[in-house]
Amino acid sequence: MSPEGMQATRRMGAERPARLTLMITDSVFTYTPDRRGRGLQLPMTGDDIAVEDGPVEYEAKLGWDDTKPKMEREIDGGGKVTDTFELLAEDRLMIVHSFSAGPGGTQEIRLVYNRESGGTR
Repeated sequence: MSPEGMQATRRMGAERPARLTLMITDSVFTYTPDRRGRGLQLPMTGDDIAVEDGPVEYEAKLGWDDTKPKMEREIDGGGKVTDTFELLAEDRLMIVHSFSAGPGGTQEIRLVYNRESGGTR
């Protein structure tokens, strides 16, 4: 791991979007955090895509943890960030957000979001 890659992994691992938009179709899973406004579109096939986000380059793909979608991002020269999405109720989403960037092992937090009124289902 390079120092730049570890730093980029820590930055991505520290992201806690106040708001996000998810859209799922038969072929694409789209994740749009509030800070960017542009979505990360992952093929439902699980194929890797190359992503450039400013100076940070990483590979992203959609996987599955049983029936829960799981977004995996591997930072070039860094570590791995994984988000597993689980509906807790019709209007509540939990994301298990974990990342590993060198010594110290994997860190994990749980983020819970409520659907905004007027949000689509």
